[in-house]
Amino acid sequence: MANVSVASKLRALKKSWGSAAPRTGGGLPDGEYEGVIKAAIVGISKSEAQRLQCVWSLEVTAPEDFKGRKQTKIAGLETEDNLSWFQGDLSILGIDPPDDENDIPAAVGETEGLPIAFKVRSNKEFTNVDFIGLLEGVEAEQPEDENEKLNKDGKQELTAEDVMAMGEAEDEAGLQVIIDDYALDIKQDDYATFSEVAVLIIEALAL
Repeated sequence: MANVSVASKLRALKKSWGSAAPRTGGGLPDGEYEGVIKAAIVGISKSEAQRLQCVWSLEVTAPEDFKGRKQTKIAGLETEDNLSWFQGDLSILGIDPPDDENDIPAAVGETEGLPIAFKVRSNKEFTNVDFIGLLEGVEAEQPEDENEKLNKDGKQELTAEDVMAMGEAEDEAGLQVIIDDYALDIKQDDYATFSEVAVLIIEALAL
């Protein structure tokens, strides 16, 4: 993406800065949590390596002090070691790893809405997220009826979780489709990360 200056990025904040309000949050501290998988996608990272990866977007349901907080879990899908851990993740979530690698995205999609327990553990450089297991006695979130997800213009209804997951997965093409469909005045090359673009889209569409 294009190099930008601090001054130009500050100028770009004018609209969102004026409408923002103080909010606490940020990354989750190390510990165990209960939550639900709000989005799960397979995509290509925008790093120089352009690695294939799975991105799970999690929302905390317990403990109460962290309810509603978000956490992302990213699994690389490049090396045999990566794939062994990824298959383990699917198994923990009750999903049989598919025999055909082309069916991986569909298997990942089946994890959306699942209630889970997970652990966050960090070191100086990375935050690792481990699935512990499915929550017993808690029903999975049911996806909305497809007809209910269409807006008045007949377009698929977007959610903030969908857009943020695209940003975290560095899905440039998917973000651009949204920008074009909704005629948003957002140029992705003006920003350093795709998560910034996703946040701008969410704000522009009031998701």
